[in-house]
Amino acid sequence: MPAISPGNSRRCYGGQAPDSLLDSYEIERKPHITELVATTKAIGELDGERARRRDEWLGDAFDRGAAETSRQKFIPDLAVGLLGRDETGKLAPAAGTLFVQPTVKDAQDVSHRLDDLIGECFAVITCGPEPQRWLTGSAEMQWREIGGRRIVVSPTAPFRDGLTAAYVEEGAVLQDWMHRLGQGAIVVRPDKYVFGFAQDETSLQRMVEQVVNAMNELDQLQPG
Repeated sequence: MPAISPGNSRRCYGGQAPDSLLDSYEIERKPHITELVATTKAIGELDGERARRRDEWLGDAFDRGAAETSRQKFIPDLAVGLLGRDETGKLAPAAGTLFVQPTVKDAQDVSHRLDDLIGECFAVITCGPEPQRWLTGSAEMQWREIGGRRIVVSPTAPFRDGLTAAYVEEGAVLQDWMHRLGQGAIVVRPDKYVFGFAQDETSLQRMVEQVVNAMNELDQLQPG
């Protein structure tokens, strides 16, 4: 079974995950935490004045939408665990990286962190409607069955089709990040790490299948 943290499945939030799932959590997180502790220690040893100037620069960059969130810079990537793979078994683009934290507006023009709107579930997120159309047929049905969400974030007027949640981004944090990856869809885990980036319909369908299979494995491990 692929390593998966307790936050990665809706089954875990009800306290129903088997002990074996917690064992796999250490496989995924131990190297990650080791690197994070080292990074935090290094930050603490920075010159205080330099750190203050850096924080001022970052704050201004965030206001202008010209920088990724601070957690992107300082929290290390995951290298193992429940991460998307391509047809050769290699990690999918962006897999294991921490998802950015864009601010978006809902239909009532109220601002939110996209993290808060996603909730504790898997999500397929795109910056336009076209990549969402890659999720069809049995894959779309299975995605709904595991509680997966579909979200479109637009730079202007939100796209609405009754199937996806639609928001307008404030600034361009997500737009710029996605632009560097290319046209496609990002699959985000419940803990807001990236499962993988899909460049086409085939790769998105593959990632959905991988997520669904992992969730089915968890079901089979349930006691009784």
